[in-house]
Amino acid sequence: MANKLKILNLSSCLALTRLPKVPESGSLEVLDLSLFNGDQSTWEDELDIGKLKNLKVLNISLCPKLETVVSWLPNMEKLGSLEITDMPGLREVEGLANLKSLQRLDLRGCTSLERLPPLEQLTELGMVNVEGCTNLADRSAIIGKLPAGAMIYQ
Repeated sequence: MANKLKILNLSSCLALTRLPKVPESGSLEVLDLSLFNGDQSTWEDELDIGKLKNLKVLNISLCPKLETVVSWLPNMEKLGSLEITDMPGLREVEGLANLKSLQRLDLRGCTSLERLPPLEQLTELGMVNVEGCTNLADRSAIIGKLPAGAMIYQ
């Protein structure tokens, strides 16, 4: 049955601090872990969400203990929507360059975010939201490297 799972929504499970390994399902397309309260090592060591190569939508908003998003993003080549909002402790988002299918990047409210990796290779990107990212440096460089027609909210 796990190999047919398309949507896994664990949002608003406020008491949840640990998760079982996410099944290496080739069919999982939507994963919502918003409000997950696990610490950085839980994200890196336990979740293994980088193995979800067919994931199209990932929401990891309002996860107060997550500080970096690095190791597992590069494997998600089919990801179309990435929402990482309202996380004041998030300092870094790396690994976006391989997300060739990414159409929507929402980082609003990440007040500690200081920089973004280059986005010019993301030719499908149509929307970037960095509203409330008060420490984000060099916004003009970000805007200048977006694909033509992409909308930015700042």
